[in-house]
Amino acid sequence: MFLCDECNCHFVSKYALTRHKKYHIDDLPFACNLCPRAFRDRFDLNKHIKSHLNEKSYQCDICSYATFSKNLLKQHSFRHEVQKPYPCFYCDYGTITQYELKMHMRRKHPTIQFNTKDEVLAATILCNLANTPF
Repeated sequence: MFLCDECNCHFVSKYALTRHKKYHIDDLPFACNLCPRAFRDRFDLNKHIKSHLNEKSYQCDICSYATFSKNLLKQHSFRHEVQKPYPCFYCDYGTITQYELKMHMRRKHPTIQFNTKDEVLAATILCNLANTPF
């Protein structure tokens, strides 16, 4: 395991940790020439440029969602799952990503403060464990 020394996130490879660490830096040297967006690395810029091409060759089998990326389609498919792995422990909201839960907490429960990201994740895991049948 590789640990980020800034936010305590764990990664299975050194490469994944190195890519993650770029998100702690404010420098965005890779600019899109089609819009005002900029990115930390060329990989993210190239992925973004595909979104301008309107070539949406990956179609959801359940709804009308289409995308240019196989990974985005896979991520989208989790939206159709009944069980959401990241439930809010203050209301009945649930989501498929930790990021969306964090955004929900900021929008819907702004007065609830956590000292660290780990506390939000720990509370989510405890909630998940409480909802798991034995």
